[in-house]
Amino acid sequence: MFNKKLGNKDIKESLDNLPTGIIVAKENGVILLANKKMYDLYFQLSGKILQSIYSFLDFLNGKIINTDNVIFLKNTKVPTIIFEDNQIYSFMLKEIYLNDKKHLQLTASNVTELYNLNQKLIEKNNELKNARIKILKTKKQLKKIINKNEIVDAKMKIHQTMGTNLATIKHYLYTGSGNINKSLYMWNSTFNILENMNEENLTDDKGFDSFIKAANDMGIKVFLTGNLPDDANIIKIIIHIGKECLINAVLHAKADAMFFNVETYDDSYTIEISNNGENPINKTKDEIKSGGGFMSIQKQLNHINGRFEVNTDPTFSLKLYLPKATIF
Repeated sequence: MFNKKLGNKDIKESLDNLPTGIIVAKENGVILLANKKMYDLYFQLSGKILQSIYSFLDFLNGKIINTDNVIFLKNTKVPTIIFEDNQIYSFMLKEIYLNDKKHLQLTASNVTELYNLNQKLIEKNNELKNARIKILKTKKQLKKIINKNEIVDAKMKIHQTMGTNLATIKHYLYTGSGNINKSLYMWNSTFNILENMNEENLTDDKGFDSFIKAANDMGIKVFLTGNLPDDANIIKIIIHIGKECLINAVLHAKADAMFFNVETYDDSYTIEISNNGENPINKTKDEIKSGGGFMSIQKQLNHINGRFEVNTDPTFSLKLYLPKATIF
């Protein structure tokens, strides 16, 4: 065993070999102890020899700005600097007491590895965040595609059902054979399908296009004179009433064409609906208006303070008087 006591030189050499920089100074700034690492760091900062701890602190506190050779990192709890050799040091000041006297201790810890690991972690987190965004975006797109495919499948099924219904109705109309109640049920079912495929389509020109298509499938051509109203609710009522008129044209008048004549005024619309079929025989206007279909029309118009007239001379026609700016 060695009993040799450590001298000041031995202590100084030990401090100089530390990877951590250290300064111990009096309260007035006079340095009592500083190792080689701290002298080297200060020289890289200032290009000068360290004389006072306060000179070092002035750099760390930003009172002296010299960024030619170093980079001060922002948003750190303690002063942290990247030096010219890409080594990163974090500085911490604390008060210590020796022999009941206040002293200042400044340490510099090499945090290069920790900083680099943290930067890699931030990069990985950003990559994960971007990947998550892409996954969510892809998931959303897949959902849209799946929904779109489901809608297409549903519409194909609907069109198949409509085709079957229309074939049955045509067979009854042209041959007179079959069950009339079943044919009427399938007729209404076909219209319900058209309406439920896209309820909001009933409130625009597309809804009227669906009506025209259904009429064409039944052998009735539809002719429109004038422009449909801009009011979506009015269009919906015209289509519903047009449905009743279409049933009448096919089942009773044996028509092959329907005519919609739209006139627009400042505060109202007038829509005349007629067909090229046979007039009702031996029936007055009041008798015609008392039928179930016309009762349904009156019910529709009651909601909007509208009214209708039935004419049979020279041909059958239904005239609707609809106010503008109707509140439902």
